[in-house]
Amino acid sequence: MPLMHLRVLHNIDRRRTTSNDLKYAAGDRLAEVFDHHFSADDNTTAEHAAEWAFLTFSAPIERLEDHREQGSGEVAFVVGCLYRLLGLRSLYIGDVVEVRTGQDSTWLACDPKGWRRIGEPAVFDGEPLSADRIYRALASGRPE
Repeated sequence: MPLMHLRVLHNIDRRRTTSNDLKYAAGDRLAEVFDHHFSADDNTTAEHAAEWAFLTFSAPIERLEDHREQGSGEVAFVVGCLYRLLGLRSLYIGDVVEVRTGQDSTWLACDPKGWRRIGEPAVFDGEPLSADRIYRALASGRPE
């Protein structure tokens, strides 16, 4: 089973006038907000991983809880809870995920009807998930 690394980047330049304006455009500023390593089977595509992320980071926690006993439902529930405990908003149109297997990266932008492959974004910052980040969030008494 290959090990995959999924990074979630929120678009902080999204314009909110029409649904097309919500889409990621080259040059939009992105903030890395979360990452997750997982074992995938040989048939898992980057789009499958992105769709899992969308459901995990957008579905109500109660829905994730209802599916804990199905397949990777427990992992989705725990990871989804951590994402929300950090105070992160839902994954949404205009946001971007990177799915990396070994040295190969696939960048995907969330569009109104699925995922669109894009080149590596030029403008992003943020902080990957780390013990230090979790401790800071716990010490502050509020999500990051």
